[in-house]
Amino acid sequence: MVGYVALVLSETIINRPVLPERSYNFRPFWSYSAIKTGTERFKIRYTHEHILNITMFIPIGASCWCLMRRKQWWRALVAGLVFSMCIEAMQFIFKRGFCEIDDVLHNALGAVVGFWLMAAFAAIVKAVFLRNRSKRV
Repeated sequence: MVGYVALVLSETIINRPVLPERSYNFRPFWSYSAIKTGTERFKIRYTHEHILNITMFIPIGASCWCLMRRKQWWRALVAGLVFSMCIEAMQFIFKRGFCEIDDVLHNALGAVVGFWLMAAFAAIVKAVFLRNRSKRV
């Protein structure tokens, strides 16, 4: 997990150039309206970025499922929101990257997706284990 967090921080803050001024957009879902009205290249870029933001936080949700005694999806959502807001705040403070609410929302969605993927995987493993166990009896 430490390696994963280091990789995320490296990609989102450490290895980014310092911008001349702070870049931010605190309007939720602004990128969707921009995708709708933008050029084809713009649409591809932001759609790709949304997918990457969701995918990047799947391990957070999967880890939450594994580490929590109470398996509640909203706890993964909160973990994703908190971690993502910390990243966006650091991007804003250190002028490294574009600070936006859309990233926070997509990252939190990724954490929830990770939680549900891990829950589904665990249910499948449990069902297979129980089926194989009942065949031996």
